[in-house]
Amino acid sequence: MAKLKSFAKKLFGPPDVSKMRAEMDIAGLIRLISYRKDEALQKAAVDALVGIGNPTVTPLTDMLKNPNYPKQGKQLAAEVLIRIGEAAAGAVVNKCLFGVAQEYGKHILIRMGAAAVPALKRMMYTKSRTGKTLSWGQSMGFELLAEIGTPAVGALVTELLSWESHVNEAAAKALAKIGNDAFIPLIDLLIEEGLKKHEIENIKSALFALGVSDSAYIIRLVNNSELGNESKRRLVNILGWHSDENDVPILVDLLEIADQPLRDETAQALKGIGWEPNSVRLGAIYYTGLRDWENAGRYRDKAIPALLTCLEHLGEDETDEIAKLLAKIGDPRARPPLQEKLKSMESKIWALEREASSYRSDLDGDMEATSGDRREAYAGIDRSMKQARDLKAHAEVVKEALQTIGQT
Repeated sequence: MAKLKSFAKKLFGPPDVSKMRAEMDIAGLIRLISYRKDEALQKAAVDALVGIGNPTVTPLTDMLKNPNYPKQGKQLAAEVLIRIGEAAAGAVVNKCLFGVAQEYGKHILIRMGAAAVPALKRMMYTKSRTGKTLSWGQSMGFELLAEIGTPAVGALVTELLSWESHVNEAAAKALAKIGNDAFIPLIDLLIEEGLKKHEIENIKSALFALGVSDSAYIIRLVNNSELGNESKRRLVNILGWHSDENDVPILVDLLEIADQPLRDETAQALKGIGWEPNSVRLGAIYYTGLRDWENAGRYRDKAIPALLTCLEHLGEDETDEIAKLLAKIGDPRARPPLQEKLKSMESKIWALEREASSYRSDLDGDMEATSGDRREAYAGIDRSMKQARDLKAHAEVVKEALQTIGQT
C-alpha cells in the first residue's frame, strides 16, 4: 500500500497550490489544510486562501461549525480568517459565536483586534427584551472588546456615555480590565466641552474603576492656558484621588485662580494630601474652598477677598454663613457686594411672587380648567411661594449683616 501511494505521488506530483488559487478551488485548498501533513504545503494553502479573500469566508466559517473536520484544519482555517480581517469579522460574529464553534469564534475575533471592533459594535446594537440588563450580544461584545484591549478603547468609551446604567457600568469594567492604556483616552474625553452631567459622572466612575492615574499627564493638561476652568475642575477632581506631595505646587497655583468651583476642587485635593496653608492669603482661600467658615474667619480682614468671591458664586444656602462671617469681621469692603446680593435676592423674590400671582390669574380666568389643571396650578403656586419665603429668610440675614457692618 505504501508503495502504491509513493507511485501515485510520483505519477501525479504534489498539488499545484498556485493553480488551485487561480482556479478558486476553495474546497480543494480546505482539504489540503485539513488532511495533509506537509507543513510547507499547508502554509502555501493558507496563503492561497488568504489571497482569495472574501469568497473563502463562508466555507471556512461553515468548516468551523462542522464537527467532522479535524482540529488541525480548524486551527488553520481560523488563521486564514484572522488574516482576512474585517471582511471576515461579521461572518465570524454571526456564525461562530454559538455552539461548537464558539471558542474558535472568540479566538479569531480577539486575534483580529481592531479589525473585529466594528462587527462587535454592530452585534451590541441588539438590546435585551427588558432593556434593563445586557443582552447576550452586549455581554459577549463587552467580554471580547476587553480581551482585544487597546484597539477597543474607543468603542468602549462610546458605550460609557450611554444613559443606560447597565451598559455604562459594563463599559467601565471592560476599560478597567484593559488598564493603563484606557487612562489617557478617558482623560482626553473628560475635558471635552458639551458633555452632559451623566456622561461626566460615567467617565469619572470609569477612571475610578481603572485605579490608575498619570498625574504628570493631568498636570500638563491643567497647565494648558487654553483649557477652560470647567475642564480643569474635572481634572483636579480626578487628580485628588491619586495626588501626592509632588503635586502640591501646581495645586497651590490653581487655588489662586478666581474661579470658585475650581478652588473648591483644588482645596479638596490638597486636603486629601494633608497639606496645610503656609500663608494667610492661601489659608483664607483654602478654608473657604472647603466651606470651613470657622477656620476662614480666623484670618479676619485677610479673608475678605476670598469670602466675597464665595458670596458672588455660591448659592443662597451658603450666603447665610458668609454674611454672618462678614458681619462678624465688620470690614466695610463687604457692604457693596452684600448690597448687590440683596438686590439680586429681592429681584428673584419679586419674580417668584409674580409667577404665583400669574398662576392664580390663570385659574380664575379659566372656567374650563380640569381638576388636573387646577392641581398643577396650585402646585405651581405653592412651589413659587415656598421659594419666595426661603429667599426672604436669606435676604433677612444679609440685611442684618449690612446693619451690623454699618454700625462698626
